[in-house]
Amino acid sequence: MSIGFDIPLSFRLGGIVAQTVVAPPPPPPVWTPVVLRHTLPYGQQILLKLEVAWSYTQLQQARLVGPYGDTIGLARSVRCVWATSPELRTRHLISYGEPSVVAQSIQLPWGACRAIVVRHTSCYGETNSVAQSLRSPWATNSVLAARLTSRYGATNPVAQSLQCTWQASTPVAIVHTSHYGETDPITARLLSEYWLTTSMAAHFEACYQLLERNPVQRTCRLPWALVEDLSIQSVWNTPELVWNGQMIRILKATLSCDEDSPVWIARIEIAAVEDFALMQIGDALSLTLGLESFALIVDGKTFSRASSVDRQCEITAVSPLALYDAPFTGAIQIHETAAISARRAVESLLGAVDWHLPEWIIPADRLRVDGATPLVAARHIVAAIGGIVESHPDGSVLCRRRHPVSVPQYGLADLSHSLLDADVIESRAQVFPQRGYNRITIANEESAGRASDDRVESITDPDNPWQRTVRAYLATPRTALLTHTGNPGTVIGALGKVTRTETETVEFVAGQASVRYPITRIVSAVWRHADLGAITVDQSNLSSSVPGYSLLVITYTTTSLDWRVHLDADEDVQFVLVDV
Repeated sequence: MSIGFDIPLSFRLGGIVAQTVVAPPPPPPVWTPVVLRHTLPYGQQILLKLEVAWSYTQLQQARLVGPYGDTIGLARSVRCVWATSPELRTRHLISYGEPSVVAQSIQLPWGACRAIVVRHTSCYGETNSVAQSLRSPWATNSVLAARLTSRYGATNPVAQSLQCTWQASTPVAIVHTSHYGETDPITARLLSEYWLTTSMAAHFEACYQLLERNPVQRTCRLPWALVEDLSIQSVWNTPELVWNGQMIRILKATLSCDEDSPVWIARIEIAAVEDFALMQIGDALSLTLGLESFALIVDGKTFSRASSVDRQCEITAVSPLALYDAPFTGAIQIHETAAISARRAVESLLGAVDWHLPEWIIPADRLRVDGATPLVAARHIVAAIGGIVESHPDGSVLCRRRHPVSVPQYGLADLSHSLLDADVIESRAQVFPQRGYNRITIANEESAGRASDDRVESITDPDNPWQRTVRAYLATPRTALLTHTGNPGTVIGALGKVTRTETETVEFVAGQASVRYPITRIVSAVWRHADLGAITVDQSNLSSSVPGYSLLVITYTTTSLDWRVHLDADEDVQFVLVDV
């Protein structure tokens, strides 16, 4: 016998009221699992698993019990520390097995909305709706605002809004601050000795004060280099100075070498006063610039102080070859009576050299050094064949031609580097009138060096006012011609070399005197009356062996090139002396 009756029953779930009619007691209750499936916006399905990227942990459990023992258990655990996977578990328990509909709606922060509906129908055919609205992604009813301040760039705001139907909303604010503090801008300027300079700006982020010296700045070395395709790459490199086996910190270094200089010259500013005080004149140094290391010696120190804190310590250094010149070495005297090769003579003065000059022999009794340093003597020997003395970066000595390629061979010479228009970054051209020459005279070095000592004078003929005698006194004996730029009717007649005798009374002051014309030979010399000893002649200059004051009556011969010129007109004529 069965008795059927209807009992109305109502209960509240998460703010949603569900009405149902209960039938006679069914068989023993069974557990009915409800499985929720969450579909991500990217198409990947994850069962009972969500991922969060916010660094907080929250656990919420809700348990609702109906009047008739109907139980709905809800357990959520959100555990996330930087993208760990949280777990979501939902269990729906009901003692009568009545049909239920569970609907869940998830509103994601990025606007995607997914609805999950699970329908359970009992054997009695009655359908009961249980609706649950969850407007948050797996968390409590709260509002979360997060702001992340990134140490690498602009900050990205992150906002999350959580809504729940069974409790009040709670705002939550989380701020993430970088551990490194505020960033400080640093502006750096690169000054290169080899190529064009550019301005660079960089931002360095650190929570500590910048050190005076970066201890790791030398872990990356980027020297300048000439790559295989002949393109030039200019990069930064810190100069290094080594003294007595230890690295010396420097602030600035410049290195130069002129075309005719036998040594490299460096100016180095030392950072620490203690290092500057320990360095002595003559100490050996090693200065590295780019890929080259230069061997130097200290030859000067300069200390200046503008205030108690503004100090400048600077040293100057040169190549070791400077030790063979003053003030490190005194003058020497050498007289070689036998024939000797130029290379052997230079090596006897400077030691081993890298010889890039022809082998030539100095005749016997022609090598004499008196009152010169070894470096000066060696440079004179090398210059006699058109060479110069230089220093390699490692300190060794090089003797090479001043002009390795002669002018006629320029078109046939091999090129070491080619700099075309694409390689020129900046250029400037200036056009303006320049002085021109219509005649070039090539003379030997001796005559060219004393061309200013040539003298020309004009003597009027006492018997003919239209006729004169032009005399030329040459500093060195050579052939010369007399031309003019005046009236074409001017007549020039060559008289050749003329020797005549002159007598003068000259005054000696401090052992020095001069006569009017260059002396070819002294005929007689009489002191009036203090005798100052023997007389030495240099052209028209006289000097006595004893310094003092006196008068000298001297008779001497002089030689000149004479020309007789004639013009039947009263006008000026310019005469020019030209070497043949």
